[in-house]
Amino acid sequence: MKRGVFISIIIIFLIGICTLEQKLVDNTLIMLKEKTDNLIIIIPEYENINNKEIILKTNELNDFWDKYENLLCFFINHKDMQEMGIELKKMQSYAEYNVKEEYFTSLNLVIHYTDTFNHIMGLSLQNLI
Repeated sequence: MKRGVFISIIIIFLIGICTLEQKLVDNTLIMLKEKTDNLIIIIPEYENINNKEIILKTNELNDFWDKYENLLCFFINHKDMQEMGIELKKMQSYAEYNVKEEYFTSLNLVIHYTDTFNHIMGLSLQNLI
């Protein structure tokens, strides 16, 4: 009887942790996606990407990532997290030097990583084990 109660408590605890993890990751990735979507919307308005608004939004995106990266490292592979950070740093450099094509490439990779992280961290039986 005690063993069954103990196992039930552990299972409920694991389900709670996984649900909390999923909500945290979802909210963070949704906010990251919104920030990248804002960049995609404003970039066509400018011929040069080396302007205050794009650089400001790129820096905000990078600062947001830096703020939440450590928290997400508990749930997502560190190697994948590092690739996202590298692309965000590249975006800052490309915006500063007005390399529009490479900026778009890095932005699309950030969007891809965001979608991939969301897919990897989906609530599933594998994540419980």
